[in-house]
Amino acid sequence: MKSKLIRIMEVEEKLKDIVVDGDLDLYSTFTEDCDVNININENCKLNFFATYFGKISININIILEKNSEVKHTEVFVGKKDDNFQVNLNIVHKGESSKGDVLVKGILLDNSKSINYGKLIIEKGAKKTSTFLAEHVLLLSKDAKANAVPSLEIEEDDVIAKHSASITQIDESKLFYLTSKGIDEDLAKSMIINGFFGDCFFRIENDELREKYKTLVLGRWIK
Repeated sequence: MKSKLIRIMEVEEKLKDIVVDGDLDLYSTFTEDCDVNININENCKLNFFATYFGKISININIILEKNSEVKHTEVFVGKKDDNFQVNLNIVHKGESSKGDVLVKGILLDNSKSINYGKLIIEKGAKKTSTFLAEHVLLLSKDAKANAVPSLEIEEDDVIAKHSASITQIDESKLFYLTSKGIDEDLAKSMIINGFFGDCFFRIENDELREKYKTLVLGRWIK
């Protein structure tokens, strides 16, 4: 059985240009402006899990060749005056390539986010399937978010879908939990944990899943 390479990018490192020539699990935490360019070679797979905090602008371009796959996850927590602007392009160049993108974040205080996500299917990329979902949970009346998914399709015989939502915390769920004697902060933690649950599920390594779960869920209560 082919072993999978796990590459971990620490906070102080800058992720720039990467060529995926095999199966790669990539984990990165962004705390400063960054441009990321990733090319996934033919018949290769990338699982990219990214978190970001602070005041940052990030540009991510992922190019897929024939029969390549990407599963890309972005998780963010904004607080105080954090401000995120993220531009993501998933470019399908080769036929039968697959994309699966999930973006989720929570915003507190006066924090703001704007997430642009574009799925691009170029001429010749037949039988491509690609999906993008962007969802933001607001925990403050002063927090603001904008999610802008889009499609650019130049080929027939493809599947491309996107979705986006910006919502407040579900007060009925919060009321139900607190009515059972659960502290309000703990109840919010439970709701947030559930909100991010499918993001963490995409991390296959148990140790890394717990590491990033602790990093993300611990930030909103600090």
